[in-house]
Amino acid sequence: MPTVAVDLLGTDKGPEEVAEGVRIAIRRMRKDNPYRVAVVGHQSLINSLVNQFGLVSVDARFPCDETLWASDDLKTVLRATNSSVAQSVRLVAAGEADAALLCGDTRSATVWAARDTEKGGLGLIPGILRPPLALTMPKYGGRRGILLDGGTSTDCSAEMIVQFAHLGRIFGQLALDIEDPLVGLHSNGEEDSKGNKASKEAFRLLEEERFPNFVGNVQSSDLVAAEIAQERVRELLGNPDYKAVDVDASDGFVGNAFFKGVEGGVKLTLESLLRNGLKSWRTKIGLWMIKPALKAVKLELDPRQFGAMPLLGTNGLVMIGHGSSDRYAIANGIEATLRYIELDLVGKIREHFNQ
Repeated sequence: MPTVAVDLLGTDKGPEEVAEGVRIAIRRMRKDNPYRVAVVGHQSLINSLVNQFGLVSVDARFPCDETLWASDDLKTVLRATNSSVAQSVRLVAAGEADAALLCGDTRSATVWAARDTEKGGLGLIPGILRPPLALTMPKYGGRRGILLDGGTSTDCSAEMIVQFAHLGRIFGQLALDIEDPLVGLHSNGEEDSKGNKASKEAFRLLEEERFPNFVGNVQSSDLVAAEIAQERVRELLGNPDYKAVDVDASDGFVGNAFFKGVEGGVKLTLESLLRNGLKSWRTKIGLWMIKPALKAVKLELDPRQFGAMPLLGTNGLVMIGHGSSDRYAIANGIEATLRYIELDLVGKIREHFNQ
């Protein structure tokens, strides 16, 4: 029976909301796919979950009251050895959990996940320079693309970005079932000469090693194009060179800023549609008529559907969710974690880098 360690502390919405997410996930549990949740947090919340579901579904041995909030001081993060983040990671390192779901500060989660095993962390798979966060993005045609790094490493070398391309290719094959993903290098233009110093060097290295299906530099808009809609998109945008990529490799600063920009754009579009749709009785009727389609759109674009995304390259599975995750995002994050446990994501990455 797989076990997921869930950090109840650290989210913007509070530990009670995370506990509600655990409740939803356990209620959804299928009899043919049972699992256990090792909850790390306030003793009262742990007792409440145990009383409701019993020890079959909830492991109650991990009370903790120390929350690790975002900190620019690395020493502060490393000193928090009794924090819920550190304790959740230690459960995976000790083999008491198969994965950890953390929805607090991304940097703190990354630091503890990448820390050496003798110091309570998981450590990095040999050969990995820095662990990126792999984010899935909506694309034209209802497909999904991968963006990495999503924000764990803001200052990256060219070698790190090249490694992100390798990790993204593996993740695309496993998670999105893309046999041979197209990989692009995030830049401020499609020309080979575009980019900053690190991305230009990464471009040279990727071409030098003849990276499989490397399409060159891509702009932010290229990630959301899909191959099945590419010709139509080219026609609409009047751009015959529009590229469709499955994996967008980038440093964490650019990747995180782009992802949050997309999140904001989705919210703005939905808000504008609703606001303008309620202006008159005619628009209200139109809005009512397309209500089923709007529900499908919200479901397709809602980041809560994924709940959490994996940190790639550590010696154990760590899933990181949004700091503002609500109960439904937590429940979906637990289910996503179980999927990556089943896919043996960590083992497949280890195999690739041990070749």
